[in-house]
Amino acid sequence: LFTHDGTYWTTTQRINGEQIGSYFGAELCSVDVNSDGNTDFLLVGAPLFYQPLEKKEGQIYIYTLTDEMKLESKLTMTAPSMGRFGTTISSLADLNGDGLRDVAVGAPLQDFNRGVVYIYLGDRNIGIRSTFSQ
Repeated sequence: LFTHDGTYWTTTQRINGEQIGSYFGAELCSVDVNSDGNTDFLLVGAPLFYQPLEKKEGQIYIYTLTDEMKLESKLTMTAPSMGRFGTTISSLADLNGDGLRDVAVGAPLQDFNRGVVYIYLGDRNIGIRSTFSQ
C-alpha cells in the first residue's frame, strides 16, 4: 500500500502471502460495496494456494481500508474444491436488490477443466458473504 504526498510515493504497508507459490496477489479487485464512490474492500486472489488434506486449490483474502489508511484482514475464503479458485475476481452490480454490490470469483480449472464462476453477495461488514449464492 502506497501513499503519495504530492511529490513522492511512500510504502505504508506490505502484505505477504502465507504460502510460497500460492501466487498471492495474482488478482486484485477493489469493491465499493455500498456504491458511495469510495473503495470499501480489497479482494486478493491466491489461485495456487494448496490445501493437500482437503484437496482444495485457491484462496481469496478480503481486506478493508481503515481510517489510518492501513489494510486490515476481514475474511479468508478457501476454494470449494480444486480448480484455481481466485484466478479472477470481479466486482458486479447489485444482483439481488439489497443495495450492495456483489462479486464473481472464477475457478477456471474446476469441474474437469470446464471452469466455474462463483457469485458472492455483498456484505457491509466483511465485503462479501462467506458462502457463495450461485
